[in-house]
Amino acid sequence: MIKPREIPTILYAEDDPNDIALCKAAREEAQVQFEFRFVLDGLQLMDYLGRKGKFADTLKFPSPELILLDLSIPGKSGQECLREIKQNPETRAIPVVIFSTCNEASVIRTMYESGAASYIVKPMHFLELIEVWETLDRYWFKTSILPDLGLAM
Repeated sequence: MIKPREIPTILYAEDDPNDIALCKAAREEAQVQFEFRFVLDGLQLMDYLGRKGKFADTLKFPSPELILLDLSIPGKSGQECLREIKQNPETRAIPVVIFSTCNEASVIRTMYESGAASYIVKPMHFLELIEVWETLDRYWFKTSILPDLGLAM
């Protein structure tokens, strides 16, 4: 059996500083065993995954076990990023969870058809966000088995 890293990394593409602050606070409150790395737009997301520029340092920017993706990020849309991630042999095995305010059935269907592993509508209340982090931690890092990607990106 493959032993996961002691503390897994979630790479979260989110451009709203208030959402980032709430996510960090909810993660602390939930006492989950994962780390966040944040990128502010789609271009940074793809640079991080491609180990370009400031993201070349793998100690500071470890390979993610999971990607959280807001659809309305600037630079390159979440949908474009998802498509690129799933077309790239080096990144396609990383689960991508869409984390968006959009709850339109057609958008949700398109994201799954494009390769999303899950789709979560952002909660409206802090306590619900804590619950989301607890659920993500329990499912992705304690229940499911993720691939050992050994990414040399």
